[in-house]
Amino acid sequence: MKIGLFALTGLGNFVFRGLQELNEDICILITRKEPGPYPHFNIPNLAKVARNSNVDTIELEHNDINWTSKVVVPELDMVLVATFHYKIPEHLYKNLQFRGYNIHPSILPNHCGPSPVFWALFNKDKDYGFSVHELTNKFDKGTIVYQKKIPLEANTLDKACVVLYKTIRKELKNILYNIKEGIKIPITGKYIYEPRPTELDFLYLNSLGKH
Repeated sequence: MKIGLFALTGLGNFVFRGLQELNEDICILITRKEPGPYPHFNIPNLAKVARNSNVDTIELEHNDINWTSKVVVPELDMVLVATFHYKIPEHLYKNLQFRGYNIHPSILPNHCGPSPVFWALFNKDKDYGFSVHELTNKFDKGTIVYQKKIPLEANTLDKACVVLYKTIRKELKNILYNIKEGIKIPITGKYIYEPRPTELDFLYLNSLGKH
């Protein structure tokens, strides 16, 4: 499958390597220019990883309102998103065979938004996980095609992310199978959006010994 990967350093590294292990064809990586090392744990810059693998790579600025004019994607079968700082416009995936999908690090409809693992720890959830959903013009609200729940046993945000990202990497084969087969996962409940944590939120999490 010819895949265009929109991803940032962190989860993006695990998805990139997982797709390589499955011999999927990552035709292009669109990512973000990072000002420094990844802040949560030691992992190489995703753009460098991709270039070392001879994958065409586009690095975007953090606040580039004209970013879509700089993205020209090759012939693809699907767009896959693994954390990204912009909403993907429909014209980049609507005519592809398998369209576009996002890997969101929560069990939707819970913890929509940019920091779902943080809020799972903050709220003292017993479980967490990830959902894969179709891209739409609304964040995190497309039809779900895959979900995986695991116990939330890690005692820090960094460890919780690593455990979840490794799980996503292991599940990629099943994720792609569901996408190809058109499998849909029904969900119930109200979508709950949570914003980026504030400094006070991080201080509270730190008081719990989970930062």
